[in-house]
Amino acid sequence: MGNKVRIAIKGVRSMDGEQEPVDEAGLGEHYIRKGKHYIIWRHEEGIAKRIKITKTSMTVTEADGGNAMDFEKGRRCCTLYQTSAGKLPLEIMTREFRLREEGRFLEAETEYSLYHGDTHISDNRIKVMVAFLEDLEDKSTGTPAAGT
Repeated sequence: MGNKVRIAIKGVRSMDGEQEPVDEAGLGEHYIRKGKHYIIWRHEEGIAKRIKITKTSMTVTEADGGNAMDFEKGRRCCTLYQTSAGKLPLEIMTREFRLREEGRFLEAETEYSLYHGDTHISDNRIKVMVAFLEDLEDKSTGTPAAGT
């Protein structure tokens, strides 16, 4: 069993001159294998997700083997995005990827654009923050620290 963590994903999606916030949070488990961070958690809609973070990249995958989104600076990759009408092929072009590790706090941030064929769909920025639950608890009382 991995370490229990709180995961927060925040960002913004810019499309057709409008901005839409991205704000998800939940509890999950964190593992380190061969120098890579793995976070497994359930999205609020019950969909299990796995995030793999290295020093230069991040991959977000639906745990059922569904969509995988790869983010590595300067890299263009393809994914299939599930819609009510079926799967839509999308390309991800990652402009930036940054990783910050401070103690047991982990923050990965990426800026990327989505394309369908030659058509630009949106510009996006997301930040994934991972904090260990035991670090968030007040050690003297065993209760969650303020703001959790």
